[in-house]
Parts: sequence; C-alpha cells; structure tokens
Amino acid sequence: GFVPVLLAAYADANIEAQGRYLAVLMCKNVIDRQWQPRSGTSIGASEKTAVKDQLLRLVKAATEGGLPHLVELTLVLRRVCRFDFPMHWEALTRFLVEELQAQRQRGFSESALAVVLVLHQVLKEQSTKRLMSSRREFHHVGKELIEAVGAVWALKMEHLKQLQHQGSMVDDRFWRLSRHLDGSFLLLLVHGVPHVHEHPTGPQMIQMVKDQVETLLVLLQTHSQQFIQ
Repeated sequence: GFVPVLLAAYADANIEAQGRYLAVLMCKNVIDRQWQPRSGTSIGASEKTAVKDQLLRLVKAATEGGLPHLVELTLVLRRVCRFDFPMHWEALTRFLVEELQAQRQRGFSESALAVVLVLHQVLKEQSTKRLMSSRREFHHVGKELIEAVGAVWALKMEHLKQLQHQGSMVDDRFWRLSRHLDGSFLLLLVHGVPHVHEHPTGPQMIQMVKDQVETLLVLLQTHSQQFIQ
C-alpha cells in the first residue's frame, strides 16, 4: 500500500510543499520498480486498480488547478501507462475524451493547457513502445481519440487564424498549448491511424496540418522581432 500513501501525501494540502514534491517523485520510482513482478515483489491487482482510480482523480484536480506539480504527476501517469495503457486502463482513454470534449465546449479555458499536457505525455509514452502488439494498441487509442483531438486542434487553428487576421501576437501560454496539441495530433496521425490516407477524414486531416504550417510561418514572419526579443 505504499503507492496510495505517497499519492495521498502528495494531495494533502497540510503537508509542506517540499514533502508533497518528494512524495510524487518517489511514487514514480516505486511504480517503476514494483508495478511488474520482480524478485517476487510486485503491487497486487486490487491495489493497481485503486492506484489508477486515485491517479485519475488527482490528474483531474491538478488540471483544474487544485494540485501542484502537474508535470511530475504526469511522469507517474506515464509509468503506469507504460505497463497498463491502453488495454488495461480504458478509464484513462474515456477521461481524456471527456476532458477534450469539455474543452471544445468551453473554448480554451485555464485548464486547457494542463489537459493537453497530460494527453501529450500519455501519447508520447505509447509511441515509445516497440512491440507489434503495442502498435496495434495505439491504433485502438487513435480510433478513440482522433475525433476529439482533431476537433480541439481545429478550434486552435481557428484561433491562430483570427490572431493572424487581427495582426495580434500569440501569448506564451497559448504557444505552449499549441505545441503540446500539435505534438498530440501528429502522434495520432503517425502512430494511431493505420493507413491515414485511407481514413475517411485522412485527406482532410493532412490538409489541416499543411494549413497549420502556413499559418505558423506567416505568424513567425509577422512577429519575427517579438520572437527574437
């Protein structure tokens, strides 16, 4: 039961900030050593389920600004994803879809950057798996996520085009959101969609990427001095 204790310590606002930070860092290391059986020592199935449920609650709270150290928490998430995602953690896929759909409805709220950061980390972890079975699992993830990610990505594109039309500068927060969202969308296109040209919306998605590149080039040329500064 050490992992739940560490996660509870991380979430406890009464514990000093340094202690909460160390708890989430240690949690990653414990999962790395004990999630899979090694020398007869491993986390049990019921505890794994409890930890995954607890992680989803904490990620939800962190993306809404209620918990610190989101980046470190996503590293814990990635370690569990390494072993269990997606086939043994479908709740994470549903969580990501629901959060993306909510962002589409709200527009780019304060939590948007955090949600997209979590998404990007999950997909990056999946992309590092080299087994053929893992590649097929990525196709399963892509099927579940591509529509939701594409809709938010298209919304981001419209916002960039509006800024281009207005001659306005993009703020740092939106640039970071754009980077993580671009990375997520491209990972899905490359790894999550088999035969993208044969996908019903494949040509449209490829054209969206080309349009994005053109828009970014125009913005960079228009605001080159600001970027240099």
